[in-house]
Amino acid sequence: MVTEVARGCLSTGWALSLTSAHVLQVAGFFEERAQDEIFGTDGDFRAASTVAPVGVARPGGDGHVVLDGTWPYSSGAPYSTQYVGQTLSAGDPPGPPLLFVAPRGSGSNTVRMEQARIPAYRTCAASMGRRASTTVNRPPS
Repeated sequence: MVTEVARGCLSTGWALSLTSAHVLQVAGFFEERAQDEIFGTDGDFRAASTVAPVGVARPGGDGHVVLDGTWPYSSGAPYSTQYVGQTLSAGDPPGPPLLFVAPRGSGSNTVRMEQARIPAYRTCAASMGRRASTTVNRPPS
């Protein structure tokens, strides 16, 4: 489908391929509760993202994580239903990267969060190449 869309408009094909590809991350790394919420009853899911971990995550109490940061160049942000990002856990030095899914924000290609509270079950250890098992869904310490 992406190829056919791209035949008509390369920019639209790029945005579609990028924003739909993150379904694999959510389905592979996040618990069922998070998936049910993120995908919803209609399965409408498109997520902008950036590769570099930016910002900081700290425990927010009551099963939440508080995010602060600005994620530039988040291609597809205006058309996304969610944002898949990476951040560093608070600490000195900053802790390991944390993958998170947050609700869609503004229509900008830059995503900014100031003291944004998300449920801890919408986070997991960011790992390239293997599924993290011991730290999945635990808020950063």
